Amino acid sequence: MSLYSAHLITCPHCEMQWSQKIHRSVRVSGSPEVRQSIIDRSWEVFACPRCHRGVQVHQFPMVYLDMEGNLYIAVEARGETPWRELLKKHQNSFDQSFFFAPEVVRTMSQGLQARLVFGFGALREKIILHRAGLDDYLVEAIKGDILRERDINPSEIQLRVESVLDGGHLLMAFLPKAPPSVQHDATSSIVSPTRPQKWVTILADRYVARGAKRAKILKQYAWLSGNWIVDIHVTHPG
Repeated sequence: MSLYSAHLITCPHCEMQWSQKIHRSVRVSGSPEVRQSIIDRSWEVFACPRCHRGVQVHQFPMVYLDMEGNLYIAVEARGETPWRELLKKHQNSFDQSFFFAPEVVRTMSQGLQARLVFGFGALREKIILHRAGLDDYLVEAIKGDILRERDINPSEIQLRVESVLDGGHLLMAFLPKAPPSVQHDATSSIVSPTRPQKWVTILADRYVARGAKRAKILKQYAWLSGNWIVDIHVTHPG
């Protein structure tokens, strides 16, 4: 069952205020339209009652659960709280929800891939890769390779998968480090579109080749986790 929280929204265009329910957890099993709305970026877009312009508001933290796809993603905002602290919080929450739950829940949760991401752009990326059957650990290593080739520090920019093209090629976008947003209250943000600075296409052969050398990733990127926080931009020491 999906859960909601009520928020007082202030339209950034006309300053109209209204109360709006926003997801703090969502189960997408049996609701493919929810997954698609995240992918096409129409998730949690509400029309202002006065000016009728769309306002996108995201709740933090939020949990995305796809039991049929065996995917659990906790979403946090990028902020001042250390990622290790947030990781511990969400690991404890996951254990309380599944490992210490009744047997039927534990059985249903077997095989769940757990991830913690920062921002809905990262959530969108994980969903796209999971739907395509791609290993996000390999993709993050490829990002590291691309940034190293261009002498770019992973903590200074975002490199995100925009889509998986025909043939399994990856279209990636170079984005600013922090997408522009307006902090709405303590647990939600109004989101503004972020324009890519440039694009790069990663051929499927490169992904396959990286997979053949998977064992070398730990040596090259010792700080890149293969579990929970699988994001070169988050765990990079800076």
